[in-house]
Amino acid sequence: MKKLSTVLALLLAIGSVSPVFAEEGSLTDVKSVRAEFEAKKIEIQNKIKENKDRIQEARGEVKSDSKEVRQEKNEDSQGRINGARVRLEAAVRVFEATIKRLDTLTGRIDSKLAELSGRGASTTAALTFVTVAKTDLTNAKAHIAILLSFDLSVGLTSATSTATTTSVTTKMNFDKIKLEAKIIRESLVSAKQNLMRALTAIKKIEGTLRKNATTTSERDGENNDN
Repeated sequence: MKKLSTVLALLLAIGSVSPVFAEEGSLTDVKSVRAEFEAKKIEIQNKIKENKDRIQEARGEVKSDSKEVRQEKNEDSQGRINGARVRLEAAVRVFEATIKRLDTLTGRIDSKLAELSGRGASTTAALTFVTVAKTDLTNAKAHIAILLSFDLSVGLTSATSTATTTSVTTKMNFDKIKLEAKIIRESLVSAKQNLMRALTAIKKIEGTLRKNATTTSERDGENNDN
């Protein structure tokens, strides 16, 4: 009986101690979980910061690349514009040389018509052609001045201008230049054609004068014979 009482007392003692151990074990687990959570939290925060740094770095690279692309586009546009300017200046030199030749020819025709008029010939038709040619030459000179007034670099000098704005503005100027060049060519062609017509008219006038002179000479000879 005494032994049974001792066993029961021992069991009760063990039973009373076990919850304490269990509670201490639970606290230990909670602390471990909290420590692990804090470690994970710090790890996640570090990864977020690392990702932010990477994103910021990538943005910087994209911005730098965009700036380089814009610069390359501007350089390419400037190269095309420089080439167009060289071709434009060459075309203007050709136009001006043509005008100079036609002006010289016009002066000679004027002198010839004055001479023929002094000999009593009718020069009205030839003078009409010369007048039209002079108008054409004046028109060509005016449009050359307009041609030289275009600024092919419009839009490129502005730091805030976009590639689209620059492209549109430059294209508009190129279209205007083509139109002016077409007008100049047509005016010079017309001037040359009218001067050629004046020369043809002069040849006819000279032919008529020679014929009249021959007829007069023959008549004078006949009169002398009589």
